[in-house]
Amino acid sequence: MVTRPHLFARTYDVNHNFDHISSPKKSIILLLDTFSDDLHLRLKLDHLSNCHYFQAYTTDHCLDLINKDYIKDSLMLLIISTPFVDFVFDTLLEIMPQLSYIYLFNTTPYNQNSVRDLRLRGIFDTVQLLTEQIRQDIENFEYSTYKSADIQYILGDSAVFFWYRFFFNILDHLKHTDIAKHEMISRVRAIYEDNMCRLAEIGLFENAYYSDDVISWYTKDSFFDLHLNRALRSHDINEIFLWRFYISDLDRKLRELRSKQMDSQSKCVFRGQRLYTYNLRKLATSVGKLISMTSFLSTTSDYHLAKIFAGNTPVDSPVQSVVYNIFIESNTNKIVYADISELSVCKEEDEHLFSIRSLFRIERVEYSDNIWCIDLTAVDEDDQQFGTVINPWKAKISEQSFFSGRHEPLFTRLLIDENSSFLAFQLLTDIMLRLHQTQFARQEMIEMCRLKYENSLTDLEKINEFERSYQHSHAIEWYTTNSFLYRLLHQALRMEDIDTIFKLRYYIYDLHNQLAQLYTSYLDSLPSDQPILTL
Repeated sequence: MVTRPHLFARTYDVNHNFDHISSPKKSIILLLDTFSDDLHLRLKLDHLSNCHYFQAYTTDHCLDLINKDYIKDSLMLLIISTPFVDFVFDTLLEIMPQLSYIYLFNTTPYNQNSVRDLRLRGIFDTVQLLTEQIRQDIENFEYSTYKSADIQYILGDSAVFFWYRFFFNILDHLKHTDIAKHEMISRVRAIYEDNMCRLAEIGLFENAYYSDDVISWYTKDSFFDLHLNRALRSHDINEIFLWRFYISDLDRKLRELRSKQMDSQSKCVFRGQRLYTYNLRKLATSVGKLISMTSFLSTTSDYHLAKIFAGNTPVDSPVQSVVYNIFIESNTNKIVYADISELSVCKEEDEHLFSIRSLFRIERVEYSDNIWCIDLTAVDEDDQQFGTVINPWKAKISEQSFFSGRHEPLFTRLLIDENSSFLAFQLLTDIMLRLHQTQFARQEMIEMCRLKYENSLTDLEKINEFERSYQHSHAIEWYTTNSFLYRLLHQALRMEDIDTIFKLRYYIYDLHNQLAQLYTSYLDSLPSDQPILTL
């Protein structure tokens, strides 16, 4: 007897409460019950869940899920076996039109031509082939839907915008090291630990990359574009910080090309992609406002190519085809973008690349000829509208003096006169203490200390001792012994040397926390009626 198929969760204890799912930009993988006991498949899909939400439910619960407003825009995938083909394509797709991709996992022969639905991605007889196709489909979907296009609305998020602007200014002032490169490589190797092709690609990058070739690497079909821009869109400063040396190289190269390509003529470039209806509606209601693209933005001078990238989505699809028409006026010389076609591995795409945090004004959002057209004007920081938003923050937090560097050491600061500079330094400290305390941070600090004291045998011996024996709880002890750390830290703080301060972050983090613990212990030791002096 044929029974109605069920959808099961990864575990047998199915959670029927969907309220914990907060982000629509996730991938949901559903399995029909044939696979509920396939441990190998489930483990492989669990590995995919490192980047994407993965869960499956009974049919009724699945219908409850897809009716949630915050799930409707998700990328939904379904894995089935032969007994359920008719049910899925004759019945389930009418109930669940949101399903984007379907995979037939089958160890017996099956004629794929009997199913005429483009959502069927193929028939797979091994777990490895199946999960690799799923991984590739998710990456391609993200590439075409999101690539470099996460939008920040400056007027509504001016504080957040300024915070990240300050953070990227800090990154611009860091001298990058081989350790920073190895830290990034370690991260992407962990992501692709089961993908031999990607691992070979990462190994090639490790051995062959040099800064002037950054455009070529960015435009290759490689791990760079997807994971770099995913990190930039995440707003996770630890993820962004991992990519700091590559971000710096790419931004520097764009500025270099821009200085050579200065043109007195206005230009228009195009970008085709797919955009969720939620984001599209927000753009349509924000005409006249400023936005910032949080990552690198790829465009082309070929409108027809942009339309191809946009695709042709149905009117009722949760994802819509969009073409951006981006106008660059001749008098906006501070915009960081460049024609990179000559250095790209895909010269036929005639690519123009905007750097991170590029600014645009929304001029028009209209639906025409089965595609959404969004007109943007690129602006720079001299734009009057931008100034009205950012100048109040500049007045509170002085960037100009802080990032220009000091010629004389600073011993005291009169807050009445230098309150904005003080707040800038506090913001730097806040950012630094949010970064993870990794072994790479420790190595980078020790390497810098050895370079600073390369001519002092006594200090080099102390640095070796620190490397061998330092523990987190020893921070104050090292500080009070007038060691190389004490001298280097004080010099960096007085000169507001951003690069040295950040390379000492591993130790500063420990010192800050140990002092905080001592202060808390002191307060706890006081009698309950003891008055405490506060500022």
